[in-house]
Amino acid sequence: TKTRTIDGEEAVSQDAYTVYGAYTDLGLNVPQDLYVGNGKLYIADTGNSRALVVDIESGGVKELGDGLMKEPRGIAADEDGRIYVADTGNSQVYRFTAEGELEFTFERPTEPFYGKKTSFKPIKVAPGDDGGVYLVCEGSTAGVVQINGYGNFLGYFASNNVDMSFWEKVVDAVLTEEQKAAFRAEGRQPGILRECVPRQRQADLYGE
Repeated sequence: TKTRTIDGEEAVSQDAYTVYGAYTDLGLNVPQDLYVGNGKLYIADTGNSRALVVDIESGGVKELGDGLMKEPRGIAADEDGRIYVADTGNSQVYRFTAEGELEFTFERPTEPFYGKKTSFKPIKVAPGDDGGVYLVCEGSTAGVVQINGYGNFLGYFASNNVDMSFWEKVVDAVLTEEQKAAFRAEGRQPGILRECVPRQRQADLYGE
């Protein structure tokens, strides 16, 4: 590997990596994820609506779920060789056996604490210890989605921290749940807060 110095001169440096092989005949179309493990390459071939498993030693290629997928954007495998594919287009995640047979389909959680209006668009997947999955979902700010091997939603973790502004704290403290919903739905600004506050609380807030 050659590196250009700050003076513009070229210097030979240690290779960052060594190419083991090149796969130029797989017909890939906008692949969006790759996982290496168990002596195999696992590829989410998004543009072709398929997932591939390539045996590194023999070069053999296996296609998963023929006709099943729409927009696979995430792929991984566990130590037992089971394969997990996040299909954003179908709003599903598939678990395949090591032999490539469909074993389980994860769908949008129905548990209330997942969120009534929360969509389910998985884009990346990591396997759990029990055949479950950890998912990064498109548009989700609640955190990583954790689902066990039976498809039960276990919760979120690593959620984003959200700081409340002064006016948001005031709204949270003095308004009823119905008033809060109306306040946010109408996109009201803090200056119009008085319209939503009961008269007694206006007196407390504004000294009236």
